[in-house]
Amino acid sequence: MDISRQQMAQRHTSSAVTLAAAPSATVGTADGGSAVPKAVTARWELPGGGQRSGTVNVAPGTAAGTTVPVWLDQNGNVAAAPLRPGDALAMALAVGMLAWGIAAIGVASLVAAARRILGRARAHRWDREWERFGRRQSPHFGES
Repeated sequence: MDISRQQMAQRHTSSAVTLAAAPSATVGTADGGSAVPKAVTARWELPGGGQRSGTVNVAPGTAAGTTVPVWLDQNGNVAAAPLRPGDALAMALAVGMLAWGIAAIGVASLVAAARRILGRARAHRWDREWERFGRRQSPHFGES
């Protein structure tokens, strides 16, 4: 949640005006004609005055001259929207669960390897004992 607060403090919203039209979603394309954002050139006002232009993502088919909301970083560059507190918490929980899962798999792998090694050693000892037992029980054990 600290990440969320930090990003909220460092980023602010602004409006950008598209300088070019975004391509339309095309039916039958790899993305199935969905509303995958398209990158276009736009211009926006900086908080201290002045303008900057760059690439922003807009909905397919957005016309040139359309005003779209953007998030800007401290330098006036387009940035991703800040994480919401709930998103930051979900991300932290997911990372924690992943770490526990990896640790559990590691421990399970070590236990399985130890069992395999100890099982082989135990089988080898059994073979030796059976061989000694057979020699004691039969004077002709192992002869052909």
